[in-house]
Amino acid sequence: MSNNKQCEDVESAVKLMWFGIGLSTAVPLIEKFTGVIGAGALFFMLAMCGLMCIFPYKILNGSNAFRYVFVVINVVSLLWGLATFGEMGETVLQKIVFLISIPMFAYTAKLLFSKQANEFFKK
Repeated sequence: MSNNKQCEDVESAVKLMWFGIGLSTAVPLIEKFTGVIGAGALFFMLAMCGLMCIFPYKILNGSNAFRYVFVVINVVSLLWGLATFGEMGETVLQKIVFLISIPMFAYTAKLLFSKQANEFFKK
Protein backbone atom coordinates (compact mmCIF):
# COMPACT_ATOMS: atom_id res chain seq x y z
CA MET A 1 0.00 0.00 0.00
CA SER A 2 1.55 3.25 -1.08
CA ASN A 3 0.84 6.55 0.60
CA ASN A 4 0.87 8.99 -2.33
CA LYS A 5 0.83 12.27 -0.41
CA GLN A 6 4.23 13.89 0.02
CA CYS A 7 5.79 14.79 3.37
CA GLU A 8 9.02 16.80 3.52
CA ASP A 9 9.94 15.57 7.00
CA VAL A 10 9.58 11.92 6.00
CA GLU A 11 11.51 12.49 2.77
CA SER A 12 14.32 14.21 4.71
CA ALA A 13 14.37 11.37 7.26
CA VAL A 14 14.60 8.81 4.46
CA LYS A 15 17.51 10.71 2.87
CA LEU A 16 19.29 10.61 6.23
CA MET A 17 18.59 6.87 6.47
CA TRP A 18 20.14 6.29 3.05
CA PHE A 19 23.15 8.38 4.05
CA GLY A 20 23.53 6.31 7.23
CA ILE A 21 23.24 3.07 5.28
CA GLY A 22 25.87 4.38 2.86
CA LEU A 23 28.24 5.17 5.74
CA SER A 24 27.58 1.78 7.30
CA THR A 25 28.34 0.11 3.96
CA ALA A 26 31.51 2.10 3.31
CA VAL A 27 33.11 1.24 6.65
CA PRO A 28 33.41 -2.54 6.18
CA LEU A 29 34.47 -2.09 2.55
CA ILE A 30 37.28 0.26 3.58
CA GLU A 31 38.24 -2.04 6.45
CA LYS A 32 38.31 -5.09 4.19
CA PHE A 33 40.53 -3.41 1.61
CA THR A 34 42.88 -2.18 4.34
CA GLY A 35 43.08 -5.66 5.89
CA VAL A 36 41.33 -4.79 9.16
CA ILE A 37 38.49 -7.32 8.77
CA GLY A 38 38.09 -10.63 7.00
CA ALA A 39 35.63 -11.81 4.38
CA GLY A 40 33.20 -13.24 6.94
CA ALA A 41 32.89 -9.97 8.84
CA LEU A 42 32.52 -8.09 5.55
CA PHE A 43 29.72 -10.39 4.42
CA PHE A 44 27.88 -10.09 7.75
CA MET A 45 28.13 -6.30 7.87
CA LEU A 46 27.02 -5.89 4.25
CA ALA A 47 24.11 -8.30 4.81
CA MET A 48 22.97 -6.18 7.80
CA CYS A 49 23.20 -3.03 5.66
CA GLY A 50 21.18 -4.80 2.98
CA LEU A 51 18.46 -5.65 5.48
CA MET A 52 18.34 -2.03 6.64
CA CYS A 53 17.56 -0.93 3.06
CA ILE A 54 13.97 -2.05 3.49
CA PHE A 55 13.29 0.60 6.15
CA PRO A 56 13.61 3.76 4.02
CA TYR A 57 11.55 2.14 1.27
CA LYS A 58 8.73 1.04 3.58
CA ILE A 59 8.73 4.27 5.60
CA LEU A 60 8.55 6.44 2.49
CA ASN A 61 5.58 4.35 1.40
CA GLY A 62 3.73 5.10 4.63
CA SER A 63 4.44 2.08 6.84
CA ASN A 64 3.86 3.28 10.39
CA ALA A 65 5.01 -0.08 11.79
CA PHE A 66 8.40 0.23 10.06
CA ARG A 67 8.75 3.74 11.48
CA TYR A 68 8.46 2.37 15.02
CA VAL A 69 10.62 -0.70 14.36
CA PHE A 70 13.33 1.51 12.84
CA VAL A 71 13.38 3.72 15.93
CA VAL A 72 13.39 0.78 18.36
CA ILE A 73 16.25 -0.97 16.52
CA ASN A 74 18.27 2.23 16.47
CA VAL A 75 17.63 3.08 20.13
CA VAL A 76 18.71 -0.42 21.18
CA SER A 77 21.79 -0.20 18.92
CA LEU A 78 22.63 3.23 20.28
CA LEU A 79 22.31 2.12 23.89
CA TRP A 80 24.37 -1.01 23.21
CA GLY A 81 27.00 1.06 21.40
CA LEU A 82 27.24 3.56 24.25
CA ALA A 83 27.42 0.82 26.88
CA THR A 84 30.21 -1.02 25.07
CA PHE A 85 32.02 1.92 23.44
CA GLY A 86 35.72 1.15 23.32
CA GLU A 87 35.35 -2.29 24.89
CA MET A 88 34.51 -4.35 21.81
CA GLY A 89 37.68 -3.70 19.80
CA GLU A 90 36.10 -1.23 17.41
CA THR A 91 38.34 0.41 14.86
CA VAL A 92 38.83 4.16 14.86
CA LEU A 93 36.69 4.38 11.72
CA GLN A 94 33.85 2.46 13.40
CA LYS A 95 34.03 4.79 16.42
CA ILE A 96 33.92 7.90 14.22
CA VAL A 97 30.91 6.64 12.26
CA PHE A 98 29.15 5.68 15.50
CA LEU A 99 29.69 9.18 16.92
CA ILE A 100 28.44 10.76 13.67
CA SER A 101 25.38 8.51 13.71
CA ILE A 102 24.17 9.66 17.15
CA PRO A 103 23.00 13.16 16.17
CA MET A 104 22.00 11.91 12.73
CA PHE A 105 19.69 9.29 14.25
CA ALA A 106 18.28 11.77 16.77
CA TYR A 107 17.37 14.17 13.97
CA THR A 108 15.93 11.35 11.85
CA ALA A 109 13.72 10.24 14.76
CA LYS A 110 12.62 13.85 15.32
CA LEU A 111 11.63 14.13 11.65
CA LEU A 112 9.80 10.79 11.69
CA PHE A 113 7.66 11.88 14.64
CA SER A 114 7.04 15.50 13.69
CA LYS A 115 3.48 16.76 13.45
CA GLN A 116 3.73 16.68 9.65
CA ALA A 117 5.07 13.11 9.67
CA ASN A 118 2.40 11.93 12.11
CA GLU A 119 -0.25 13.19 9.67
CA PHE A 120 1.53 11.38 6.82
CA PHE A 121 1.43 8.07 8.69
CA LYS A 122 -2.25 8.29 9.62
CA LYS A 123 -4.26 5.93 7.45
